[in-house]
Amino acid sequence: MSMINLAQSTIEFKQDGHRNIYKLSDEPLQHVLTYLKTIDPLKRPRYLSNDPLFISFNNRSNDYQYDYANEQPKRLSTRGIQEMMKDEVRLAGLRKLSAKHLRNSCILDHVLSDRNDKEIQRYFHLSHPHSLHRYKVYKES
Repeated sequence: MSMINLAQSTIEFKQDGHRNIYKLSDEPLQHVLTYLKTIDPLKRPRYLSNDPLFISFNNRSNDYQYDYANEQPKRLSTRGIQEMMKDEVRLAGLRKLSAKHLRNSCILDHVLSDRNDKEIQRYFHLSHPHSLHRYKVYKES
């Protein structure tokens, strides 16, 4: 929860020594606040702590999970996110999608909108300019 500042509507990500701060618009901020209100106060992530913002949900017990060893809510796992995406795609009646499909589509949209290569690399944390080559080939075809 130390990564989100609800008063300033910002969320901060730290990765590989880089710090990215994003401004949240009103709609996503309201979704976060609504989500936090649905969690039992005893298991709710504490503000300005190292508690994870998104926590695991157990469908069998219909309750959020808590890690008693670390005295904090249990972090939502990568596998849990994949399962949620799979369920939402199935409920929406869409073809099978993955996080990789969504990322590649977003990169392609940025390339098709004629954005600067350096800007795209920085935005998606691509390490080499050649990473955009296949998207440019698709654009030219």
